[in-house]
Amino acid sequence: MENAAASLVGLSFWNLGDVTGMLITLILGILVCWAGLRCGVFHWQPPMWLTLEGLGELVGQGIFAVWRRGAEFYRFVAKTVRDLGKAMGARLYSACRRFDQSRSGTIGGVTLTGISADAALLIGTLVLLIIWYTMINPGLPGLRLLYLLFRHMGGLLQ
Repeated sequence: MENAAASLVGLSFWNLGDVTGMLITLILGILVCWAGLRCGVFHWQPPMWLTLEGLGELVGQGIFAVWRRGAEFYRFVAKTVRDLGKAMGARLYSACRRFDQSRSGTIGGVTLTGISADAALLIGTLVLLIIWYTMINPGLPGLRLLYLLFRHMGGLLQ
């Protein structure tokens, strides 16, 4: 404490420069206060958007607008996908219904009664695939005889 007191001994707050500065500051403060009260500046209400509450409300409205647009876009995409799915499902259903209809089908001059042409094409394709698979895999058990038969028939045709 002695060191702190010793450093304050040489200070003087009551010299002419310091007192003049305090008086000027005091007079300017009084003039600004008088002019502000007289003009009503101290009772000025800023616009709502300039306050913290107003800025918060504007930010909230912006977030809500973005959210609403996003929700509208989501509903649009969901409705479009749903409608597209329904249309594709209806087409697929009608295509599958044709397989159920019993009618006569003709493949290469052979008429199959009571079977649809689509089913006849599928059966013919399946038979061709089985024959082709058998030809490229002659070592399958039980199919060796069939392979030899087809080879012999091929030799007879040439």
